[in-house]
Amino acid sequence: MLSNPNINQQENYWNRLAAAAICTHPLRLETIENFITPKMSILDYGCGYGRICQQLWGKGYTDILGVDISPAMIEKGKRLFPSLRLMVLDEKTFWDESQYFDLVILFSVLTCIPENEALSDLIRLIHKVLVDGGYLYISDTLIQTNRRNRQRYEQFCREYGTYGVIRLPDGGIFRHFELKDIQDEYIFNALNEIKNLDDEIRAKNEELSDYLKGQDFQGAGIPVEMGQAAVINRGLAQQHPDRVRSLVEKRPALAAIAQGREALETALGRRED
Repeated sequence: MLSNPNINQQENYWNRLAAAAICTHPLRLETIENFITPKMSILDYGCGYGRICQQLWGKGYTDILGVDISPAMIEKGKRLFPSLRLMVLDEKTFWDESQYFDLVILFSVLTCIPENEALSDLIRLIHKVLVDGGYLYISDTLIQTNRRNRQRYEQFCREYGTYGVIRLPDGGIFRHFELKDIQDEYIFNALNEIKNLDDEIRAKNEELSDYLKGQDFQGAGIPVEMGQAAVINRGLAQQHPDRVRSLVEKRPALAAIAQGREALETALGRRED
């Protein structure tokens, strides 16, 4: 069991280190160059002082936003790279108010989030701001096999309950991963959960597709294209309001949510309340 309630957001730690911080985790742009173009919008989540943003900017990728929980890191980045768009991350508003991105970058971010649940939560949130067909680029620190690190893993596993978690002398708490753990457990499980919800919503669309065809949506004041409405039943919309809103906003052709057939019929004037 991880004992520090703020272990996944060590804002004070990064504020304290910001002035002297020199990040070195390498950007290997060649791994994604065949998938992205300079016109794409990019989010660097956990950008620190904007080093990766600056490297991308220098390669012609100018639609970049860097966000970080540390005000001191962002302040340093704005001083070093005044042309960049960097902002302090407000977790309470960012995910609901953000634009959508073609590419989200997580560079040395997962290592700063030791708890499994928090890792999965982050992937779910990132999916909310990725366009359909967007890319998630993860580069992080894997389990080291040398004697020193094995001893550290075993020592702190007794304290934190997770093999791979370490605490540095300066107080920073980090986690190194098995590649299969990142791929199988935290990321793909979260994405599969999202896919299952997408499939559930898609099934509801197909179930009501015949009913939708030919309805006078515009006459009823519902801003949808004829026969192309995303109709979500009331229970699904109430259970997953953020996901449903995100799904529809990302699919302009499916322009609005009607809260089930009953609500649609009421809007069309075919039911009496």
